[in-house]
Amino acid sequence: MEKKLVYFSISLLIISLMAVTVSASIFDKLGITGMGSSQTHTVTAGVKGSAQAYYVSDTMASVTLTEFGNAVVTFNIVWGDSNGVDDLNDGSADVFFYRGGTTIDGSCSWVSDSETDPEATYSCSVTMPYYSIAAADWNLNATITDYGNLTAVVHTEAFTVNQLQSLNLSVTAVTFGTLDAGSENNSATSNPLVIYNGGNWNGPIKVTAKDLTGASNPANYIGADSFKVDYQSTGCDGAWLSLNAETIPGGNATVGNGASNNADFCAALIATQTPTDTYSATGGNSWTVAYAA
Repeated sequence: MEKKLVYFSISLLIISLMAVTVSASIFDKLGITGMGSSQTHTVTAGVKGSAQAYYVSDTMASVTLTEFGNAVVTFNIVWGDSNGVDDLNDGSADVFFYRGGTTIDGSCSWVSDSETDPEATYSCSVTMPYYSIAAADWNLNATITDYGNLTAVVHTEAFTVNQLQSLNLSVTAVTFGTLDAGSENNSATSNPLVIYNGGNWNGPIKVTAKDLTGASNPANYIGADSFKVDYQSTGCDGAWLSLNAETIPGGNATVGNGASNNADFCAALIATQTPTDTYSATGGNSWTVAYAA
């Protein structure tokens, strides 16, 4: 089959050459010269300049996070190109934040071109979670590519993520039930008190205690220094509380997605002379759980 195809092609070539030869002889006799031996053609080519895109400015500022949520950080960045804004590859504009081994990707989109300069403005956004570490050494990395020399231009700068202190408690009251006068080491029936960290605070937690007063006789009380608190272990091995003092049980708040600490309260010692009554610390006399700034 292959040999037949080869022979057929050769035959066509010979016939074609013969046809050209015969036709040329006829045209010569008639005084017709046919197509010239050379022709001219117009050739066009677009050449981009070698100039590279360049950074102009941005509106990036310090970041304030959103408690128990995400903060969408938005800002504008201006890129320029001496070859004109058409040389900027709008779809290549990109951005991300980083600190240490943490990287948070973002995105950018074209907004407008300058009417007077070869510059274009892009709107960029990066979503930061509430537990992003508070620090001044976060970095912005922005890039864009131009069509001229296909070079990716990079701009970096440092910015600050502000401190966010926010917590939520699993219960609004610490309760002990009925205690016997003279008893010791009674754990709260409401234990544990879960302290949810809704920000990026990684410092200590403090508890400020008040005396508990009697419902039937306000002169009756159980002193704040009768109680202990601990968020590192259960039982009554924690730190003693005292009236109006800020007690730091030890350790720091846990930071992260859904991070929390457990606080356990203990009525370590109820004086034997404590009268029968219902005792509480409410309103302006309530205990407080907060971060030790």
